[in-house]
Amino acid sequence: MSDNALESQPTTPPNDFQNASLLKSAWNLVHDFVSTDKYTLPGIEQTLQNLLGNQYADADWHSALMAVMNAENDVGKVLPLKLPLFNSSRQQRSC
Repeated sequence: MSDNALESQPTTPPNDFQNASLLKSAWNLVHDFVSTDKYTLPGIEQTLQNLLGNQYADADWHSALMAVMNAENDVGKVLPLKLPLFNSSRQQRSC
């Protein structure tokens, strides 16, 4: 294996616990976005990108964030969407 190939390898292999922990933190951010005025849409998108790094994919989060925006501050409409969107995202990644 060449030195360049070694340099391109991640220093910490991804594992399910780290991924699950990051996703939980990301959904907590979305919850804060729904239930507070702490974030703007561009702000939450940037915060999710910062948290998830190269695991962030706009397509994975776009539906959830648009649901929040379309609910017009009705938290009761949005929070039940969390689990189905999370499961959908996980299923798409496993395909």
